[in-house]
Amino acid sequence: MNTRRLRAHPWRWGSVLLVTALFLAVGAFIAVRIVNTVLGPSRELDPFHVAGYQRIAVRDGSYPGTKTAIGTYLGPGVQGNPSSLVSGPGLEFTHFGTPVGVNPLPTDAFLTVAMGKVSGTNCGLLVDEFRRTSGADPGWGLSAEQARKLRSGSLEIIQLDVVCGSG
Repeated sequence: MNTRRLRAHPWRWGSVLLVTALFLAVGAFIAVRIVNTVLGPSRELDPFHVAGYQRIAVRDGSYPGTKTAIGTYLGPGVQGNPSSLVSGPGLEFTHFGTPVGVNPLPTDAFLTVAMGKVSGTNCGLLVDEFRRTSGADPGWGLSAEQARKLRSGSLEIIQLDVVCGSG
C-alpha cells in the first residue's frame, strides 16, 4: 500500500486563488453595475420634488461626459408654468419657456418649459411638460382612466431631467 501523502503543488493553490479572486471581482463589478442602473438615476432625482405629483418612472439618459437622470411625474393639471411646483436644495431657475434656438417638432412628446442650475454642483435641471398630442408611454404604467384624464387635461405629466457633467 502506498502511504505517500498527496501534496498540492504551489502553482495549483495559486491558480485556485487567482480564479477565486477573478470570480469575486467579476461578481462585485456586476453587482455595482446593477445597483447603479437601478438606483443611480433615482439618487440624482431624490433631492427634487414636484408638489402634488407622484414619480411614476425613472430612467438613465446619460451620454458620454454626463450623468443624466430623467424622472416622470403624474399629478393634477396645472395652470401656467409647472416649474412653480418644482423644488430642491440649491435649485435656481435661470430660464422660463422654450430655450432660445430650440424649435420643438410636432412629434416631440415633451416641451421644455424651464431650465435651472443646482448651486454648488455641476448639475442643471430641465422641466419638461407633456404635450397631450402625444400618446402616453406604456412604461408609465397608467391605468385606462389615468390615460383618459391625461388626454382631457385633468391629469398632467411633468418630466425632470437632472444633467450633471459637461458632456
